[in-house]
Amino acid sequence: ALVLISTLYVVLKDFERGAAPITIGPEQPLDRIAILPFRDVSEGGQLAHVADGLAATLTDRLTGIGRLSIVSPSTTRQLAGVPFDSIGRALNVGALVGATVARSGDRLRVHVELIDARTTTTLATSTLEQEQGDLFALLDSMATSVEWMLREQLGHQVELRAIEHETENQRAWELVQMARETRNGVASTDDPMAGLTHALRYLDEALRLDPDYVRAWIERSRTFHAMAFRQPDNAMAMLDSAEAASSHALAIDPRSAEAIEQRASVRFVAWVFNPETGTQLQDAEADAREALSIDPYRPRAESLLSQIAYHRGDFRTAYEAAMRAYRADAYAANVEDVLVRLFDTAFELGNDDEAAKWCDELRRRAPHSYLQYRCELLLLAFGRSGQPDVRKSLLALDAARRLSYVREEASLEAMLIALVGGSYARAGMADSARVYVQRALQMAPGSPNATPAAASTLLRIGERDAAVELLRAHLETLPGMRERLLKSRMLEHLDPQARELLTRG
Repeated sequence: ALVLISTLYVVLKDFERGAAPITIGPEQPLDRIAILPFRDVSEGGQLAHVADGLAATLTDRLTGIGRLSIVSPSTTRQLAGVPFDSIGRALNVGALVGATVARSGDRLRVHVELIDARTTTTLATSTLEQEQGDLFALLDSMATSVEWMLREQLGHQVELRAIEHETENQRAWELVQMARETRNGVASTDDPMAGLTHALRYLDEALRLDPDYVRAWIERSRTFHAMAFRQPDNAMAMLDSAEAASSHALAIDPRSAEAIEQRASVRFVAWVFNPETGTQLQDAEADAREALSIDPYRPRAESLLSQIAYHRGDFRTAYEAAMRAYRADAYAANVEDVLVRLFDTAFELGNDDEAAKWCDELRRRAPHSYLQYRCELLLLAFGRSGQPDVRKSLLALDAARRLSYVREEASLEAMLIALVGGSYARAGMADSARVYVQRALQMAPGSPNATPAAASTLLRIGERDAAVELLRAHLETLPGMRERLLKSRMLEHLDPQARELLTRG
């Protein structure tokens, strides 16, 4: 039977980390957190050492992450019995973390709560259960789970508090939230462009009500940005509108790091679509650095710098920027993108063990994302350690196909199929590799996702001319990929003559 657990609240020790906390008016900042001592509620009080160890491990994990400032259990222990709102005022913290630890048979159960220190209301709860084993491994695993839950929930609450004060027009605020929800949900709809168009209507109405609403202009930019990927033939026009919206936001607030960061992202994508004209790449990099000069804790800006270096084929610099983004992402708002950056750059650097670590983390953090199968298949197809394992590749493909959006998005499924072909090629099974490549190309002709994997597989089975023709057409459509792709380990079998031909374009 499951053991019922009451809740204990914990607060963390004060470690000032340089960045000013996000303060909303006179309220205590939510990014300043106190962890109360975790409480052992097991029969006979046999888990006090586990409760203390978990609280200490969590404190260590949260300390030094982005803009978070932590007050430890050793400090809050002195305030035992004091009401939560009084603890918040005494320590100037906006959030409290509490937990109870209990045993159910041979399993350990931890119940965690995140509490608003001003109102004493519960913001989020989570219950974790795990088999007991090695104590240190157990503490590490559970602290990791609690850490990410807290970071995500804190980010949500901090964002809600911040955007509440960006306009005095309640209806405009509601319309922007409706636009965000609509845009974020289009991937699961039959007509994403219709959803994005609807989101724009919400934003148009919000801006009619409050023309100086910076958030609405930023969201307008993000919506046009999303449209560019849905209508590649009209992408540049969409990106022009996206840049105009972010620039309008900056005309209202020139110091908006978020608007500068958004414009940087738009300029980078414009460069990917059309790198032969203008200075979009340099402008994107300058914008990202300016956003970081205003707010050093901008994981999206760091991630963008990683992308820029990655597309230049500077994989070492790209990896270092991705690591900075990972450390700066206090609220795990950008974690999936950052983990993909870390995997891709480690993979291109030839560090398969490091790449596998980030692939495992991506699998844990994004269990419903196809990206976990993409990274697994890349390592199976192009890894340099271990034996080829076609069976594992087929199992990964089957697992990915269970995700409905993979089956509905031909380009994604084709990429995964092409990577399975790479596993066959690595195993020396040329005929099977060729079948999978042909299947991928028939499913999504000209797919920017599938083409590099298909071309690489063809190179490995000796079909050089077909591979070069695929790459030529791919780079003609997306010339911004040229520098990175020609330095990729996926094309290590490309002969010098073909490489020179593709370099010239």
